[in-house]
Amino acid sequence: MLVEAAACGCRLVSTALPGVLEQIAPALGSSLELVALPRLMNVDIPLSEDLPGFTRGLEKALAHSLEAPPGPPPDLGPFSWKAVFGRVESIWKNLI
Repeated sequence: MLVEAAACGCRLVSTALPGVLEQIAPALGSSLELVALPRLMNVDIPLSEDLPGFTRGLEKALAHSLEAPPGPPPDLGPFSWKAVFGRVESIWKNLI
């Protein structure tokens, strides 16, 4: 969804999930505002004492995203159908 929104010219706010940090953030650059996750007790249960700070982080990221002037469009080449197919094809070739 982040890549599709970026292709439409939207500014983005996301939590700093591992996949977002490693794969998407480098390509989206300044069009993406990242918010640190609160500490988690389990995979999806945040510590209640971290929620106010997490909420403030989201508020700041959203405000900054709304105030920031539009930047240059990000290079979404790594996410094109041709690029994705190339990666999948190379995985299959390595398996054969």
